[in-house]
Amino acid sequence: MRALVVAAGLCTVLAVAGCGKSVSGQPSTSTSLTKADLYDPCTLPDDVITAAGANPATKDDNPFLVARDGWKGCVWDAAWYSLDVYSTTHSIAEFKSNDIFHDFRDVRIGVRAASTLNQNTNNAPPDNCGVLFGTSRGTIQIMIRRNLSEKNRADDLCAIAVQSADVLDGSIPN
Repeated sequence: MRALVVAAGLCTVLAVAGCGKSVSGQPSTSTSLTKADLYDPCTLPDDVITAAGANPATKDDNPFLVARDGWKGCVWDAAWYSLDVYSTTHSIAEFKSNDIFHDFRDVRIGVRAASTLNQNTNNAPPDNCGVLFGTSRGTIQIMIRRNLSEKNRADDLCAIAVQSADVLDGSIPN
């Protein structure tokens, strides 16, 4: 099961990494950051991960399986989904211009302007929902991914993603 969740996370990275164009007028956090500048999601405290609904003992600090330029990330298991937290040098505009991401909706995470999004490469209903926002240390993507064995659950993944992002917000830099 973990391999399938990791593969889905890797698809996210590869999909955005292929982006290269910028949309004028959109804020960008990526132009001057390097991977070394990025926030490290693996430093999120265990009690915060627990409060977000995931099990800190399941932390995967190598969700990409290989080193990825412009990305840092960690994944934790929850009861029937995974909590993926990434930081990247890619801008929000790059996510929005990439066809793999869709259904962007404006939300607030604390005082931050953010968006929810789905990732989908086939025409099946999405099995994930994420929250995306900019920080001084990269663009943050918080994803909730339903385990394949739970595909018939009717839970609102975006509501869970927003709740998780609200819990994590205080531990992520502005």
